[in-house]
Amino acid sequence: MWCEKRRKVRLSGTLTVEMAYLLPVLLTVFQMVIYSVFYYHDKNILMGAAGETVVTAAQYERKAGAQGTVNLEAFFQNQIDGKLILFSKVTVETAQTDDEIEITASAQKGYMRIEVLQRAVISKPEKSLRRMQILQKWMTDEGKTE
Repeated sequence: MWCEKRRKVRLSGTLTVEMAYLLPVLLTVFQMVIYSVFYYHDKNILMGAAGETVVTAAQYERKAGAQGTVNLEAFFQNQIDGKLILFSKVTVETAQTDDEIEITASAQKGYMRIEVLQRAVISKPEKSLRRMQILQKWMTDEGKTE
């Protein structure tokens, strides 16, 4: 059995050459997919944290006696702490008017950059409700005097 003649098998090297060209392309595409997933993950984390920060700030501004008590930058940093995968340098800017709070957050890694802008309206429904009550009272008082 061991004495059988061994046959020479000729193999071509085309598969090796094809894989030498194809494998780097496939690995590059895979790397780009991973980086894209990390990019959008970090963007969603920034958007969610900025949205939560502006809503929290709007609620505190609405509350009597709590205006300006919340450090928005620290609250935002606490929200994103340890959650970003790709980006590391994060900057936050806040702007506030009488009616609105705005947060602009940006993150950077190398040449890549994400910017997120979130706004929230400071609603004060108590004022309009009080005005309606005064108006209704005034209307009923007008009707009684006539």
